[in-house]
Amino acid sequence: MALLLLGLNPEGQKPLVALDIETTGSDANTDRIVELAMIKQTGDQRTEWVKRFNPGIAIHPAASAVHGITDDQVRDLESFDAFKNEVVEFLRDSDLIGYNLINFDLPVLRREMGPDSKVIEKSKIIDLMQLYFHVAPRTLSAACKQYLGRDLDDAHQALADTSCVLDLLPAMVRAEANKLPQTMEGLADLTDELWTARTLAKNPDGSMEFRFGKHRGKKVDDVARIDLDYLRWFSRQECSPKAKDIFLKAILSAMEKRSGNH
Repeated sequence: MALLLLGLNPEGQKPLVALDIETTGSDANTDRIVELAMIKQTGDQRTEWVKRFNPGIAIHPAASAVHGITDDQVRDLESFDAFKNEVVEFLRDSDLIGYNLINFDLPVLRREMGPDSKVIEKSKIIDLMQLYFHVAPRTLSAACKQYLGRDLDDAHQALADTSCVLDLLPAMVRAEANKLPQTMEGLADLTDELWTARTLAKNPDGSMEFRFGKHRGKKVDDVARIDLDYLRWFSRQECSPKAKDIFLKAILSAMEKRSGNH
């Protein structure tokens, strides 16, 4: 991953893409993208890509009040699908960074991209909201003020938010009190660990159990034994790479045991 943000610049690291979306509303399952901003950092070079789209549905007034984009402003624009190939090429072979990527931006983006979202399957994910909540629960604007000593101008404008996270990361890492990993790989691993902890809890014996849902408190391996369909369904939901790996291993183990009993 691109370590230039931390003052390092090793050979052969992936570009890092910061991204942010503005949408028709706050429901990650149904709302559509009206603006996508991306900044790719490769070495010491930054490349910007920002577009607005006609989402095909009305923008909720509450959403317009936040990001300032109205139905009239996007009515004559092309849809997200018209630029999907450009998005795919911009994201190809890159790692991703953003604020609230896990909870919102990535689920919406994956839904909009459909099968093309496989371009980010191998991307490392760094979610600054997860890291920031890990050290001091605040908003992106508060983080900008605390670590960069400035107000976040044009907050909730996709390009402004995207640019902020690229500047914010090294400042958060340099703050000794945060005790954050000093490499991009370590930060991605911590994001994955925090993301996983939202779904699974680790027992003293090393086994993992569900934190919520109808099998809350049950071990993953036990659920695989008694309700394999549920585990298959859960593994297809928006969860961390580590959690998906745990689910898939439990599924394969359960299937092997079933085969061995026949």
